[in-house]
Amino acid sequence: GRFSSLGRALLIRVFILALTLTFMAIVIIAIFNFNILKKASIQDINLTLSQSSIIIREFFNHQFSHLETLTLTRAIGIMDPEESKLYLERLLKENPEFINIMLISSTGQEIAAVSRYEHFPRESLKLHDDSEFREAMAGKRGQGYVVFEEGRPTLEIAVPVKRSPGDVAGVLAAKLDLRFLSEWLRQIKLGRTGVIYLVD
Repeated sequence: GRFSSLGRALLIRVFILALTLTFMAIVIIAIFNFNILKKASIQDINLTLSQSSIIIREFFNHQFSHLETLTLTRAIGIMDPEESKLYLERLLKENPEFINIMLISSTGQEIAAVSRYEHFPRESLKLHDDSEFREAMAGKRGQGYVVFEEGRPTLEIAVPVKRSPGDVAGVLAAKLDLRFLSEWLRQIKLGRTGVIYLVD
C-alpha cells in the first residue's frame, strides 16, 4: 500500500510536469508562429503598398502621356482654337478618365475647351493661374489637388505646349475623374476579401 500511494503521487507529479511542459511547448510554438505570421503579414502589406504606388504612378504617367502626345500636333502647337478643339474632342471621346480638356495660352487665357458634362461657349473661356498651370509654363508636368465635384474626386493635370525646347507657347490641361484610378487599383489582390482604397 505504501509504495502504491507513493507510485500514484509520483505518477501524478510526472503527469503534471508533462502537462506543464506540453503547455509551455504549445505557448512557445504559438509565439513563434505568431511572429512568423506577423513578419509575413508585414511583408504582404509592404508588397501591396509597393504595387499600389507603382499602379498609381502608371495611371498618372498614362494620363500625362495622352496630353503630351497631343501637344505634338500642329494645331495644338500653333494654338489654333477651332482646329485644336477637334483634337481635344477626339481625346476626350477616347479617354473616359478625362472630364474636360483645355488649351491655355501663355497668358492663362483658355483658347479651346471641351467637357464631358458641360458646354463651353466661346465667351465663357476663363483665365488660369493655378499651380499646375504655372508648373507647365515652367516646362514641367503640373498637378493640382484632389477636389470633389458632384460626388466624384477630380484632379487637374497640365503639360507644356512647346514651340521648341525651352519655348513654352501655352499649356494643355485636363481634369481627371479619379474614380477610374480605382479600376487600376483593382488589379491588386489583397487576400481573399481585402480591398484597397485611397484617402486624401
